[in-house]
Amino acid sequence: MSENIVLSIETIHLEADKKKNNYLCESFKVFPEAKEKHGGFLFGLIELQATPSQESERIFDTILNTLKENYYQQITSSPDPKKLNLEAIFEFALNKTNQKLIEMIQIGQIKLVLDNLHYFIGVIKPDNTTSTCEVVFANKGYINANLVHKTPKNNYKTLNILAGQEKAIPNSNKIKVFSSITAGVLPMNDTLIISTEVFNNFLSTTQIQDVLSSNSITQAIDYFKTLIKKVKDDTATTFCALIFQYHVDDTPAQQPISQKSINKLINTTEQTEKLLTPSFALNIKQNIVKSVSVIKNMVQKDSGKLRQPNSTEIKSRKLKSRIKNIPHLISGIFKNIFSVFTGKKKPSLQSIKLFFMNIPKMFTRKPDKNTFIAIAILVLIITLSGSIFWAKQQKKQVAEQQVYETQINNVKTLINEAESSFIYKNKNKSIQKLREATKELTYLPQSTTSQQSNYTRLEKQITDIKNKVLNIEKIVPQLVTEIMINETLANHSKLSFSNNKLFSYGKDLTIAEINIGENKVEQDYTVESAPSFAVSNDDSTFFIDNGGKVYHLSGSQISTVGTIDAPDAAYFYNSNIYALYRGSGQINKYRFTGTGFSAPVSWIQNMGTANLATAKSLTIDGSIYVLNADGSITKFYSGDHENFTNPIIEPPMESASKIITKTELDSIFIFDNDSKRLAILNKTGILQKQLSFESLPSTEDIAVSDDGKKGFVLSGGKVYQFDL
Repeated sequence: MSENIVLSIETIHLEADKKKNNYLCESFKVFPEAKEKHGGFLFGLIELQATPSQESERIFDTILNTLKENYYQQITSSPDPKKLNLEAIFEFALNKTNQKLIEMIQIGQIKLVLDNLHYFIGVIKPDNTTSTCEVVFANKGYINANLVHKTPKNNYKTLNILAGQEKAIPNSNKIKVFSSITAGVLPMNDTLIISTEVFNNFLSTTQIQDVLSSNSITQAIDYFKTLIKKVKDDTATTFCALIFQYHVDDTPAQQPISQKSINKLINTTEQTEKLLTPSFALNIKQNIVKSVSVIKNMVQKDSGKLRQPNSTEIKSRKLKSRIKNIPHLISGIFKNIFSVFTGKKKPSLQSIKLFFMNIPKMFTRKPDKNTFIAIAILVLIITLSGSIFWAKQQKKQVAEQQVYETQINNVKTLINEAESSFIYKNKNKSIQKLREATKELTYLPQSTTSQQSNYTRLEKQITDIKNKVLNIEKIVPQLVTEIMINETLANHSKLSFSNNKLFSYGKDLTIAEINIGENKVEQDYTVESAPSFAVSNDDSTFFIDNGGKVYHLSGSQISTVGTIDAPDAAYFYNSNIYALYRGSGQINKYRFTGTGFSAPVSWIQNMGTANLATAKSLTIDGSIYVLNADGSITKFYSGDHENFTNPIIEPPMESASKIITKTELDSIFIFDNDSKRLAILNKTGILQKQLSFESLPSTEDIAVSDDGKKGFVLSGGKVYQFDL
């Protein structure tokens, strides 16, 4: 592109004074670093009506971020960007954006009524060979687009480039946000203006043409804003427009449009800072010199009137002599003040104390010229000090606001990335981004109402996405029965479903058999010591206490059948008890002989990288799954350690206590009693969902029916049931 030919992209955005919480109108223009040569500039104007502001912002951010990512990614990844078809890559990016919005609608993440959405989204790319700009766009609804065209006779006419299109898309019940695209060109010296309907209702096509044809684009923007501000109070909508002009720029040393925008922003920031800073504080030295000069002239003028050296006049001369020294005194004071504020000098506490102790004396003495001068000096000092302090405070507040806005944008970006990863079925990446967003959120200040509101809004967004990613369901289980034994509520801490029977036990010397159909304790058994584990297979149910004593329940009779080494976890499978020992890092197998147990056999032959130091529970379906306290699973098969892909569980589990599966079940159930959660995985390690029992005061243990359709939870001596 020729050095003196530029594409100017300007925005008009005047918010309504009567804001509505169900209306959004935003525009965007993307200046990609070093990509505009091949990809041009993305732009858009989006208006959402009758939609809650929170939903509108999410929709707008989704459209912008998804479109930008998918459009420029094709350019950067292309081996030859020059050969890219602008229309094709723009349509691809639109389809990706369309897909994401549809999926967000289908999973209930957003609610979007298509008739409420109006947009004009496109890409514009300068072409140095044809002296035109290629334009590709998609549009819908009440957004206007006009081309102010300069004819060969230097006349102007305005063309409605959307003429013939319907304002509303028919069959809007079909979920398709972006349906088609249009392509065209912006010739040299022509102006394209994209605007909302309220903008065109106020400024007629003729007015727009007259202003743009007789003024530079910058002057035209100022003129439009001046006209609109006169009537802005009369509407609750936003005056918004994007203006494009491909023209010759007479200013020397043109820079790329992206750099021009950055320089303009920097220049605006500097000017604004100067306007906000008190002029007195900006000219400290000049004001000091002027003040000293004025006081010195007063003293010299007054001293010239002394003539007769009588005793009274001698005293006056002494006074005048002191007054003559006042300019030096003032100069010294200001030098000290300047040194203090610049950090070159640190005053002692004693000097500050003496200074303020002498201030009242100025007002108790009989007023004279010296007193008035001293008071003037004091006022000058206070004014100067206040001005400097105020200027520093303003600068500090601006810096803090910039940091705060950066923090807010970082959190929003992470939330958007988490949403995007979730839509594209990458749950682990989504959870990772949510964790980062949560961490960033903790650094946000909450000292003002606005900051608290922003914090709450972002926290809710993170929670909403997290619940969808992790599929967390809050369960309110139904009460089955209170565990009453001898008319006393049992102190049980364990629950087990064995041979189509539900048992509760632990802590005291009783075992309760619960009839699910009749919601009552069917039978209770007394043992010599409190059981810690219940294991079962076919018609055999065993209870093991902390000392390794094993009780066998057969029919309605319970008896002791021997002992094993006291395990940290146990499971009964194929007539064998598999007992886990954290200390030795081993699983021993004990065969049940009918009257007792055989000697233990070490089952693990190849530990590999496995570590059983934090093991809490185990279950068997042919493979052995060992649950660790952090919710992770270690898998073994035929005595060898096997790889198992553990999912990311959020919030992380810290007190996982039980794992359940069977050969007949497709799922693995992991229970964390402290966080009151049950995580359900498939056997390849994919997290399917989590159930939360927040409604219960406590959750001691959990059990799952043999068919995997019902779950039971123990809480405070009561048993509750829920559907799986």
